[in-house]
Amino acid sequence: MVDDESINLQVVANFLAPHYEVLTAADGQAALDLIQNRSGSDSIQCIIADQRMPRLTGVEFLKRSIPILPKAIRIILSAYTDVEVILEATNEAHIYQYLTKPIDPRKLLITIQRALETYELEQQQERTLEELRRANQLKDEFLTNTSHELKTPLHGIIGICEAMKEPQVPALSEAQQDNLTLIIQSARRLTTLVNDILDLAQIRSQGISLNWSRIALAAAFQFAERLCAPLLKTKPVRLLLDLPNPPVYVMADENRLQQILVNLLTNAIKFTHEGTIHLGASYAKNFVQIWVQDTGIGISEDQQQRIFQPFVQADGNIARQYGGTGLGLAISRYLIEQHGGSLSLESQEGRGSIFKFTLPEGNPSSEILNVNLLEEDTPLPAPSVPNGEGVMKPHSDESDLTQRRFHLLVVDDDPLNVKVLQDQLSQNGYHVAVAADGMQALATIEAQNHQNALPDLVLLDVMMPLMDGYSVCQKIRERYSPLELPVIILTVKNQMADLEQAFHSGANDYLTKPFHKRELLVRVDNVLQQKQTALLMQENEKLLSEIERFRHLEAHLRDNENYLTVMLESTQEALLLVQSNGTILFVNPSAERLLHYGPDELQNHPLSMLFPKQEEFPNHWLSLPVNQWASGEIQNKAPVTWRCGNGESVSGTIQGALLELEVDLFVFLLTPQSAMLPSGPTTEISPLAQILDKINTQRQELSSSIRSLDHLQSHAVHSASLPNAFPTPAPVSFAQKLVDVMNQVIEYWEANSQKTVIDLAEESQLWSITVDEGRLRARTIEKYLDVNKLPKKPRWRTVVQAAYYVLRRYPAPTRFKLQLESDLASLLAMVRQQKIQSH
Repeated sequence: MVDDESINLQVVANFLAPHYEVLTAADGQAALDLIQNRSGSDSIQCIIADQRMPRLTGVEFLKRSIPILPKAIRIILSAYTDVEVILEATNEAHIYQYLTKPIDPRKLLITIQRALETYELEQQQERTLEELRRANQLKDEFLTNTSHELKTPLHGIIGICEAMKEPQVPALSEAQQDNLTLIIQSARRLTTLVNDILDLAQIRSQGISLNWSRIALAAAFQFAERLCAPLLKTKPVRLLLDLPNPPVYVMADENRLQQILVNLLTNAIKFTHEGTIHLGASYAKNFVQIWVQDTGIGISEDQQQRIFQPFVQADGNIARQYGGTGLGLAISRYLIEQHGGSLSLESQEGRGSIFKFTLPEGNPSSEILNVNLLEEDTPLPAPSVPNGEGVMKPHSDESDLTQRRFHLLVVDDDPLNVKVLQDQLSQNGYHVAVAADGMQALATIEAQNHQNALPDLVLLDVMMPLMDGYSVCQKIRERYSPLELPVIILTVKNQMADLEQAFHSGANDYLTKPFHKRELLVRVDNVLQQKQTALLMQENEKLLSEIERFRHLEAHLRDNENYLTVMLESTQEALLLVQSNGTILFVNPSAERLLHYGPDELQNHPLSMLFPKQEEFPNHWLSLPVNQWASGEIQNKAPVTWRCGNGESVSGTIQGALLELEVDLFVFLLTPQSAMLPSGPTTEISPLAQILDKINTQRQELSSSIRSLDHLQSHAVHSASLPNAFPTPAPVSFAQKLVDVMNQVIEYWEANSQKTVIDLAEESQLWSITVDEGRLRARTIEKYLDVNKLPKKPRWRTVVQAAYYVLRRYPAPTRFKLQLESDLASLLAMVRQQKIQSH
């Protein structure tokens, strides 16, 4: 009770004291101090205040009391009936009653009693609502946890059944094959239900975030048609696509758009026994309207609103007759509304239904919202698996990195999961080791490392006792790089936060359970291919460095050889170079003048034409063993007579020596008795030993370098073409590297397949095809061939998938294949670097 007139305060307090505990204050500020000292927001249930008081009016006091006692009932007492004061008190001070003086105590008591009854009722309702919210939360948590737990056995059931249908397994009867197919279909149907429940739980808890992109509806329609085609095999129903022309684009999350289309199409297929189902689209004022029209059983008008509620179908008979949970339409409507659109229904019983929804139009200039390069979630296609042996396709016949069986380590505490992975991987030629938990996995890795047998890849589950998969991956990264020991995370968790946590812990890839066997094998193949490429790049980088060193050395030797050639040609000494079989290889100008022969007249002729007598020393020396020359046992200077080109015979001395090369070469120095040569250029005469020493030293260095290069080439991939295949590149941007890879993909495809870009888009199913003035165009690909046309947020995964597609189609090792693989590895390294920086 707050009043500045003590008599009023005392009278009211005395009247209320037998019924309630009454606190009093003489003004608003004193009252604020009083209630602040009382602990708990519900310690005071009712506040009664006079309007006209010093310092604070009653309305001002009550407004300030709201944050302190938000639930209390507020009553104003005043001798004035000012309408503005009453409105202010009602709107801003949250008063329950405005009473005018003089106050009838009995009326005040009745008002307080009713106010407190209202207070208690509100508190009871709030407690009830809180209990309901908590119960609903517990239900959602139970549903979510149960759904997550269901995924693991479902994954095991699907995996084991698929393994039993493999060709390597002993043949099963047709009935057994049908039963396995039925089990797989039922398990996948249950998996879809589990995913719907998880989506619903996510919607109710924190909502679903969207990754926006500009999408061609034709491609989305065709993909949805392929997914739903198996459902039409047993029905006389045709699914028709009304593809708009010109092509229509929308702004949407690609995965969620596919989910919406598949939900609506499967719903139409379920309730249509014969006839047609149309999927089409058209423009409608900055929006695109999409419809699914069927000739099915239809829905009565009174049921058309109920079907959009979770777990509700048109009526109980529908649920019993057709099955299902009624989640698809509820989730679809929520997703459409998240895109800024709406979902509507037009239907008549027995005459079919038409579902229509709208999405934002995807203009070429539209800003793509909430898109991150590293958050792109384009699903992988199903490329070919390693051909039967779990051995990577070799890049070169000489490469010892590819000619071996790969060793994988599976880490999972669930025996069923381990069994599935062992069967699926071992059937494709991989050697599989197993660890039951994180600690055992780390111990196994260390033991194998000590034996120089580190696993090629680790397949790591997340939910394990003692140490979860993320922690194990972090421990692995403390010792081994992603190149040394790649890790693929396997888990039933499929949220973006889980994906980010996996990459943040150092994983190379992430795979959500339950996964298809082909997807598992492709992911394993991709990671091993990346490791393979990176290791080969390291080897090639070493080779490039050595080649560069060799080039410098070769240039230096060439300069020295040129210098020696000039020196030999300009010296006044007469020199001959002769093979061990007696053929003359080189004659310097001084020797040509001494012997009276013209240029090149002696080269490639036998030495015997100068020394016809076989007992002469040059002929005799050539027949001696080389080791006697090398040991210095031969007296290499003797008198001799030679025959000149003009028919004269000249006497003099000859000095011989062995050149220590890969082939046996001898050098002979001729000196006439007169020791005077015909006129010619005068150069300082170098001793034969000095000349020979220089020649031998330089030749030995060149020979050693050639042998070193040959050794490196024998351990490298395509070493002969490396100088052209791997030029040292200047640093390039991510966008430029993306464009370079895409251009190489097109060139590689056209060179090997003799087909066009349109064929690549159609066969790989990675790019959309449009019709422009009567001819097919792949406009999306064209944007990735020029940096200036590249989208602001390019779909780098699609480019990578296109590269893997053509590499698998045409695996023959060539220089161009090596270049594409090198640039592809560089592109993936850039992506990983951006992921690391983004964390």
